[in-house]
Amino acid sequence: MARMSVRERDSLQGVERACALGLDSRPLRRELAARLSRVVGYDAYCFATVDPWTLLLTDEVSEGMPPDGGTAATHNEYLVDDVDKFAEMARTNRAVGILGHSTGGEPGRSHRFRTILPMIDARDEMRVVFLADGRCWGAISLFRGFDRPAFTPHEGTLLRSVARPIAVALRRAAGRPGTHTSITEPSAPGVLVLDAHGETVTSNESARRWLDELSPLRMGLHEVAASSRAGGESGLRVRSRTGRWLSLWGSAMDGGEGGAVSIVIQPAPTSDIARMLALAHALSPREQEVLRFVIAGVPSAAIAAGLRVSAHTVESHLRSLFAKFGVGSRGQLVGQVVGEIYNI
Repeated sequence: MARMSVRERDSLQGVERACALGLDSRPLRRELAARLSRVVGYDAYCFATVDPWTLLLTDEVSEGMPPDGGTAATHNEYLVDDVDKFAEMARTNRAVGILGHSTGGEPGRSHRFRTILPMIDARDEMRVVFLADGRCWGAISLFRGFDRPAFTPHEGTLLRSVARPIAVALRRAAGRPGTHTSITEPSAPGVLVLDAHGETVTSNESARRWLDELSPLRMGLHEVAASSRAGGESGLRVRSRTGRWLSLWGSAMDGGEGGAVSIVIQPAPTSDIARMLALAHALSPREQEVLRFVIAGVPSAAIAAGLRVSAHTVESHLRSLFAKFGVGSRGQLVGQVVGEIYNI
């Protein structure tokens, strides 16, 4: 790597400071995007969260993107062969992809270059996926217009150096307690059918109410639809605007590419929420075991006997759990975890 300048070092430290602000996901991503612009200049961006299990994008904040760009981008991501797909980058632990380099200096080979970049008069794109402990929590696309030079490997290395701290911050934001409201949730799963263009063909009343709960976080809906057209079935989990964890599950109606897709929206299973919280708080397998005992009301001495460890070891795990969840007692820990799982 070329020597880092003082300005670059200071800008990267600013990104890391933003990671420690404890912001919720959307404000966090906007703040990070602003600070990343001081490291690597760009003209437009799209910053998405990612379901760490399915690698589908769940929500995005953006700047400089056209209103109709999301549909075309989703089509490219799931239904067209191209370079630097987010899921493939995450699966192969490749944090950074630069369009010009990934195409061997021939960007015209890329479907995204031919169809998406012209929408914003861009000449190049850099993609970064944010991985922590083998899980992807977010991804960003940065775009440059023709009045700027193409992205360079050095700039890619700069962003790679802060990819993990950003992933940890996104993971922490995903695990923050939701701000539940008194809105009564629908009593039944929502079912809707989208046509090949993403328009709703039919839906039940519950679907319409769940869609209101998702607003403005509807990116996941179209990601599930596009992925289902490509692979038959797909799903993701997303936290709604009222703090509930919802499950979206899609299935191609006719099995054909570009056909209608049915989507079911409902509260995520408690087992899924528990697993997501374990991932978001980076719990070790042993900490997960201790947490299950604590939720069940088992005293520390019995936990130690059940796990065949010392009481001192159990207390050490409890202190770690308190720190990771930001609480100071067993009661607060149980209250926070149970509240998240059961939406209370």
